[in-house]
Amino acid sequence: MSQPLFLAYFVEAYTLRNVLANIYKEVGQMTTIFTKEHILTSVRNKDNYATIEFKIKTCELQKYEYNAVDEAGNLLAEFPVGLETQKMMLATKTIGRKDGLCIYMHPEKHSVYVKTIASSNGSRPNPVSIIQEATLDGYEYYELPPYKRSDDNPNVSVYAKEFSTMCNAMVVNKCSCVDIVPYETGVLFRGIAADKSEIRIEPFGNCVCAEGEEEPTPIRIPIKTIKALSKINAFSTTGSKIKIYHEGGPLKMVSPVGTYGTYTIVLKNTAC
Repeated sequence: MSQPLFLAYFVEAYTLRNVLANIYKEVGQMTTIFTKEHILTSVRNKDNYATIEFKIKTCELQKYEYNAVDEAGNLLAEFPVGLETQKMMLATKTIGRKDGLCIYMHPEKHSVYVKTIASSNGSRPNPVSIIQEATLDGYEYYELPPYKRSDDNPNVSVYAKEFSTMCNAMVVNKCSCVDIVPYETGVLFRGIAADKSEIRIEPFGNCVCAEGEEEPTPIRIPIKTIKALSKINAFSTTGSKIKIYHEGGPLKMVSPVGTYGTYTIVLKNTAC
């Protein structure tokens, strides 16, 4: 058999599993773009208020091959693959904290192979899930809006564990939606009940207005997205932080994924 179009080996795949589960909760299909330097997934949920970018640096993987070529044998700048998010979620659902993963595709097949490298398998061969490639009628890469702030200068940073605890509390308190109030050096999450009353407040950083100033305009999002984000602490190692950026428009949150990538979600105000 000829060499694979691409092959990506993750020595630690538990974090990848959790990101794929998060994306599945927002969209039914995703387009993943394989290039020599990156593996890029960009999706926008059907209600058009959340855009997610999952970016993997291939140089940070244990092993990566990229061999997609055109008819003349020239290396393609990018190779897009359509995938159903439910199938990817199910193929990786049993991955444990110490398990690895290998994802590859051969030119003779229209399927993506997902091999779990289980730490507890012993001498038993590793299982492989075969996922039929989804048809692409063209594809769109959702560009994230530009921010003036540099990547290392967020408005506020929050420990991922604390952020996940906040999200879980909003769900447990049966919030219908959550208002995110962006301050210059802080952010406040306000849980809203179905009757529009406030039922929980969770501040991070400095969430106090200067004298004479009004509270910043909040960004309202449905509780389903907060519930999906409650697992963000499982995207990376203990002690990691989420960076939050805002400049009067959509709010951006960035989390590391393992040691090899980043998960970015941009949220716009929506009615709920």
